[in-house]
Amino acid sequence: MEREYSNYFNVLSTKTLVILKQIKDKGEQLTPANIKKYLASDSEIISLTKELNKSSTNFVEDIKKAFNNNSHNIKKYLDFEDIELISKKLEKLNSYNLLNEMSEIIAILGKYYSDYESTLEKIYSFIKEFSQKITNTQNVVKNLKDENLNFIDEDSAKDENILSSVKGLKENIEKNQSIDNLQKQVAELTNSLTEILEQKIYSKKNFKRNLNSTFGEIESDFISYKDKYEELKKEIENYRKQSVTDELTGLYRKNKMLEILSELKNAAIKKSEDFYILMSDIDKFKDVNDTYGHLAGDNVLRHFGKILKNFTNNTVEAFRYGGEEFLITVKGSFEDAFSVASQVKLSMENTKFKLNNDTKTITVSIGIAKYKPKEDIKLTIDRADKNLYMAKAGGRNCIFFESKRVG
Repeated sequence: MEREYSNYFNVLSTKTLVILKQIKDKGEQLTPANIKKYLASDSEIISLTKELNKSSTNFVEDIKKAFNNNSHNIKKYLDFEDIELISKKLEKLNSYNLLNEMSEIIAILGKYYSDYESTLEKIYSFIKEFSQKITNTQNVVKNLKDENLNFIDEDSAKDENILSSVKGLKENIEKNQSIDNLQKQVAELTNSLTEILEQKIYSKKNFKRNLNSTFGEIESDFISYKDKYEELKKEIENYRKQSVTDELTGLYRKNKMLEILSELKNAAIKKSEDFYILMSDIDKFKDVNDTYGHLAGDNVLRHFGKILKNFTNNTVEAFRYGGEEFLITVKGSFEDAFSVASQVKLSMENTKFKLNNDTKTITVSIGIAKYKPKEDIKLTIDRADKNLYMAKAGGRNCIFFESKRVG
């Protein structure tokens, strides 16, 4: 049965990419309805789904496990709201609504795939255009080289004609020819030299004009191309930033958090640099959502994100950990960590939120843990989380460290 599951997931992933491309190529909306339409029209998907539903009652559970096993990769790219939405849809998943829920999940994932593919296409287009530009420039330079060599050859031939004429006149002078003959030769030579020099001057001016025009076009092309490069670089940087930044709060997401925690851990082990992890949670946030709606809840999250960003610097970083929970790292002593926690708590406590027709004070609870060299960073997070839980149980709007209230 395991091989059949593997086959199903391979087919589903392959078909999903095909469907997303078809939707994009046809200019259709990336909606669950459109995705379901394509899935439902694919005989291979329908056949496999029917077979697996008949042969195992654990099939739906295995789909959930497959997503959960890959959640660490999914969390690198999706916002928390989308991750939570997928989790809720997986909870409701059963053999009867399989196609509907899978279509909605694919629609969520497809949005990120589409953004990623669009960026890749722009990069590919840029590289292709740049490659063509290099080829064109090589051809232009080669033509310039050939034209330059031809011009030099032609100009040298004219110089040789002038030299030959001058040498002929010199020989005649040395032969003591009559003044009349010499005057006649000088007149002919003067006319010939005048004509040749006029041609040389015209050719050089014309060549210079063409040279300036050609190099002007090359320079203009590269200036234009440099601008395109800068635009693409900004777009790639924005895409990279979006992949590590939570859209709602503007704080780093979990993938960036893991990267920074790894750096802090290495510095703690190799350089004995202490750091602390602060777990903070907005008190009674569910009540805000239930009473005032999710938009009001989003405004609270957004404001708390701004508060945390105000404290970030070269020793403090803040991340959205999940839902209304946030993680803060502080390099330095306990006093440094406690100072950040106290200021964050006070800033939130002093904020008056306008929720519909109400003005409300919303607080946060914070748990602090110090990283112990060589321990798994997950253990440090777990200790900070336990201290956070104690702060919640201890009345909220307070700070706990090593199972004791410190603020």
